[in-house]
Amino acid sequence: MAAMQSGTNEPPSISFSLAISPLVFARTPFNGDGDKPQITVTAVSHASSPITIFTWPTIFNLQLSQRRHNFTCKDVATDELVWMHLTKGLSRRRFSRTKGNRDEQYFVTLQPEVPYTVTSEFKLASRPLWTGEDESGEKYTRYFIDSAEGVLFLDRLESGHEYHFSVQKDESIQWWWIGTTEDVLAPKGTAAGWLPPSGAPIPVKLDQGVVFKIT
Repeated sequence: MAAMQSGTNEPPSISFSLAISPLVFARTPFNGDGDKPQITVTAVSHASSPITIFTWPTIFNLQLSQRRHNFTCKDVATDELVWMHLTKGLSRRRFSRTKGNRDEQYFVTLQPEVPYTVTSEFKLASRPLWTGEDESGEKYTRYFIDSAEGVLFLDRLESGHEYHFSVQKDESIQWWWIGTTEDVLAPKGTAAGWLPPSGAPIPVKLDQGVVFKIT
């Protein structure tokens, strides 16, 4: 089956889930030893045939998505949001869809009803704890100001607090194609342009997020 060239198709139905293990943990130093909490994201395609997604800008690229605006985190008690966008770099102007290129790893085929799962270290587990005190010894909350949006975000986590972790409300998979990677990727050593997606972006929605606690 050849990958479709037009974007006339409705996006396929895909179920997404998110897990963090364990759900209660102490903050781990950035370079600390021992087991670290893990985050897992899973997708199950309900399409009638294989589709291929490009995962680089999505939640499935966990090395990047945990440092950008793909996810949200908020204090359960106060509803205050935690600042997630920790990097301004790692932007890309051009990608390759040629076999053997470094970008090949980001092209993933979803077979019907077969879970696709990615697991990585949960980076928020190493976020610094809230320890701010003013000159009189009174504790205060540390904030990061998003000047573009005019919104205050927590820049630290607090011991004893619970946090709700989920995906952004407008999260989506923009680049997807009908067919497998064999259909989408060009032969090694050839020059190939980028393909338009087979249809509208696939919304990434969860039935519910995950609540974790810092001890």
